Amino acid sequence: MNNIAAAFQEPLDSTSDEPLYAQLERRILQLIATGALDENVPLPTEESLVKTFGLSRATVRRCFKDLVDAGHVRRRRGLGTFVSRQSGQASITRSLNFSSEIRALKMTPSSRVLEFRTIKSSASIAQNLHIAKGANVWRIRRVRLADGSPVLLTTSFVPTLLCPKLSEQDLEHSLYSRITEQSNALPARCEEIYDAVCLDETEAQQLDVPIGSPAFRIHRASMDTRNRVFEISIIIEPASKHRFKVSTDSDEVHFEKIFDMG
Repeated sequence: MNNIAAAFQEPLDSTSDEPLYAQLERRILQLIATGALDENVPLPTEESLVKTFGLSRATVRRCFKDLVDAGHVRRRRGLGTFVSRQSGQASITRSLNFSSEIRALKMTPSSRVLEFRTIKSSASIAQNLHIAKGANVWRIRRVRLADGSPVLLTTSFVPTLLCPKLSEQDLEHSLYSRITEQSNALPARCEEIYDAVCLDETEAQQLDVPIGSPAFRIHRASMDTRNRVFEISIIIEPASKHRFKVSTDSDEVHFEKIFDMG
């Protein structure tokens, strides 16, 4: 199953308080988050979405209008509607996926695979992935690069049952995209815990920064649209290349990551 088919396989919830156009908009933003769409891949047409979900044309048009107004997509006359690659800071939706986030900054994402193998899950890994202790998981260590410069060091754990046909070649691009293709696990949100650390010799070498440099160690759990954990990871972000902006109001806390490649 490809990513687009996965995104539109599950019906919208007509009993929800969330309007149908907003549900559809969220579904498309989640599809963008997998990294499945780029400037050369059109979104499904309004007509196809009307038929797929049994929606009115007005509902689908409202969804597309909101996406265009927010700058997430753009219309190309006679060709369709495409993801808009905006300059500047990446949106919260894009930040679910490194490849999409870097492309949004008009840079080229890539990965250098350091380790790719199956292991038996420890008690801690099994608990966090909600699987049986000893179940097979992929252990994946990668350096993530933007325009050839290392910006992240990641160690990920993914149940092999969820993504049985993963290959090392797949890991040079978007892992989320491959997971969605194989399992219908469409990324929706993540939970992260941040620790301040100093990089050891190996980490500093892999990230091309001085030994002892300050960094963030992030423990992430990634959930799909059904609130299932499909990946847990440990992410090392050197402080010299990452900044964070936090703003608050009476109802919410807004958290924004800013890459500093200078």
